[in-house]
Amino acid sequence: MKYMSARLKVSLLVVPLLLMTGCARTLPAQFYVLSPMVQTVMEESTKKYTPGFLLAIGPVEIPEYLDRPQIITRANEHELMLAEFNKWAEPLDENISRVLKENLTNLLYADAFTVHPWRGPRSTDYRLSLDIIRFDGSLSESVSLVARWSIFGDGGRNLLLQKTSSYTEPVASPDYEALVSAQSATLEELSREIADKIRTILQNRTGD
Repeated sequence: MKYMSARLKVSLLVVPLLLMTGCARTLPAQFYVLSPMVQTVMEESTKKYTPGFLLAIGPVEIPEYLDRPQIITRANEHELMLAEFNKWAEPLDENISRVLKENLTNLLYADAFTVHPWRGPRSTDYRLSLDIIRFDGSLSESVSLVARWSIFGDGGRNLLLQKTSSYTEPVASPDYEALVSAQSATLEELSREIADKIRTILQNRTGD
């Protein structure tokens, strides 16, 4: 077999080209995180220090369909889509906990916050638990957040408040950055509602 046939030569040339073409079409993965709220100048100037309490945040529970690296969107009410090339940069429950901590720190301007699992010698004064029921949406349409949350007092032993909240935000453009930005906005709305309830609880307990 001193000489290869013309057909074999062509085949050997075509296979690498096909492999190169396939590699060229592979899209790089994009990674996203939810972001905490940005306070306005007015909000910064009217902050009122909330002294003397430690709030523990967590645990934050999410549905199993959200507990994965891929960002989930909805084709319709009953069909979900996984974005193979658009993923969360960290576990979603941890990302939600971190953003809630940042938001509540800004809104309540308090002594200290800790996120589940918490450590340290000091016992917590209040605990916030959060059960995410829905946290998804559709590109260029809207996102929805439905969460059941509870506030416990006396070191987390007594239930003080339990509520289910729902928020919807439009998605500004048909891309995942806009989707995640809208989801961050719904977390900000939830954070503001939680902060208002905590202020009320503190005022009632101190008699201010």
